[in-house]
Amino acid sequence: MSGSQPSGEQLTAGQRMAAAFARVEQASAALAQVVRAADERAARDEPSRREEAARRGQLGPHWQRAQVRIDAGQTTLEAVLGGDDTSPEAVAIREAARAELRRGATQPGEDGALLREGIAEIQDLLRTRGTAPGGSA
Repeated sequence: MSGSQPSGEQLTAGQRMAAAFARVEQASAALAQVVRAADERAARDEPSRREEAARRGQLGPHWQRAQVRIDAGQTTLEAVLGGDDTSPEAVAIREAARAELRRGATQPGEDGALLREGIAEIQDLLRTRGTAPGGSA
């Protein structure tokens, strides 16, 4: 038995265990990296329901035109919603979103209160970034 695994016999049981754990950690890290890459690829390749609905015109003509520009790399969803995109369709989308939020915020009861709190939080965040629409809450 002494000649069958000379390198393994030179290590103590604790050293062999530590080496095995290190190999498991390396394999786990490599697997996690592969999973992250696959998730990122799937997110890029698999259009969202919103994107598909916009392409089909189900969200209205403004969203359809904006999605064409997003697909062409001329703008991003973040730019459309955040105010960096000043195209007519992006402005119309933001105006419609604000109107919908105002309608929801006037609802009585708990739902309206939660929406008002959420709007206030978003406005505070936008103010700290210097991008709050209208400059006030």
